[in-house]
Amino acid sequence: MSPTRTRSLAPGKTRARALIIAAQDEEIVPVLAALRAEPFYATTPATAESLQPIFPTELRGASGVNVPTALGPILCMRTGVGLVATACALGWALFRYRPEVIISAGSAGGLAADIRVGDVVAGTRYRYGRADATVFGYALGQVPGAPEFFEGDATLLAAVPENIRRGEVLSSDAFVTAANVEDTRTRFPDALLTDMESTAAAHTAALAGIPFLTIRSASDLCGPQAGIDYHIGIDEAADLSARAVTATLARLAEITPWLGTSAGGSRARRLTPRFSHLALEAAILYIFGRIHTPEGDDAAAPAASLDAEMVADVRTALEDSELDVDEVLACIARAQGAIAADPHLTLTAKQYDAERLAVTELAGAESGRGKLTWPPTSQTVIKRFSGYWNEALQAVGLAVSNGRKRGALKFDREDYVDALRSHAIAARRNGKTVSYNGYVEWLADSGNQGTYPSGAAIRQRFGSWSAALAEAGIS
Repeated sequence: MSPTRTRSLAPGKTRARALIIAAQDEEIVPVLAALRAEPFYATTPATAESLQPIFPTELRGASGVNVPTALGPILCMRTGVGLVATACALGWALFRYRPEVIISAGSAGGLAADIRVGDVVAGTRYRYGRADATVFGYALGQVPGAPEFFEGDATLLAAVPENIRRGEVLSSDAFVTAANVEDTRTRFPDALLTDMESTAAAHTAALAGIPFLTIRSASDLCGPQAGIDYHIGIDEAADLSARAVTATLARLAEITPWLGTSAGGSRARRLTPRFSHLALEAAILYIFGRIHTPEGDDAAAPAASLDAEMVADVRTALEDSELDVDEVLACIARAQGAIAADPHLTLTAKQYDAERLAVTELAGAESGRGKLTWPPTSQTVIKRFSGYWNEALQAVGLAVSNGRKRGALKFDREDYVDALRSHAIAARRNGKTVSYNGYVEWLADSGNQGTYPSGAAIRQRFGSWSAALAEAGIS
């Protein structure tokens, strides 16, 4: 009998346009006020009394309200201060709701030497300011087993007003003061702000696969020059943040309009990822093949041996690219052959990004804000593989490095067959085809990640997706 398995973190079923979080009442109430204006036209009073406790009595500290607006239901939540409070509150919310995006609002400390009080910053990257596992080969700010950093969502960043600064945000449960500000700037030279919540929120959102962004205003400076303690009130900083948050949501609505109703709970338009899971796996194989396999040996691993669905997805991904599709497919085939011959081969995210940069420069491709080119960055890959580079490596058969292998649960043949048949029933009920990409999406949508094997595990077990379908008796 198979062991009992627990569900992985997956979004709840009640849909919402957005989830806006802030640590304190003073930071979330200005968001409620901003939502009463055009184009949202909310009627929820902009008072702390509008926020109701959301935890059972044994879990205290967070409160929130579901705000009906003209652009869709928006959840506003006060999480409490700190990394743990933020992660707990988000975990609760995501068990019950499925927001399209998560935005962290409020105040922060200005860290960069050129930051000014009142500056509003949208976070492009998020790191833990006090995490240090460098003795084990991890980067500063990286928690073992997690990505080196978490990335702000490209589509959300594209919707941020042009006058808002963009840059890295640090989070920890310790304040940056005049005594340690220079050391912090040296360790994290690209960081603009520091707070106590954003990275925990980014981490949780990445695990749930939900787009995330912090938009905060600097209410004070960390170790100001000349000993002058520049600061503004938290209410003023929160108001600046709230206006930037609602401006971003209004612009986002122009890009991806809400198709549900303001009452909430109705079906919303799914934000379709730019690249399928197979296209992402192909990107890893392509970059690996460029680094580790010699050209001119294509006959040993013909592109014709590739999964037909992967080939189709690669062709779609390269429709507007200068890369030669046949050369790319041949490189992927070489990579698969090399990996099959030596299961100890691996690829780091740093190697991937360095070679990817060479590819994009060679092809003359540029990744602007909100624009994705193939192959995508390692951060895009990581976000789509539950926030872990190691999961992406496992999906293509590469050896896992820097940490223990995830997904240690064992599945027997009946588990694989049951998963495939359950997916087939759901797909046909909804008029969809039974495909690899469809299976991956079904796992995420149904909350069955961890309960059933991953798509990559199924393909590795049976050798190919078509062989797996045949084993399950699915035509």
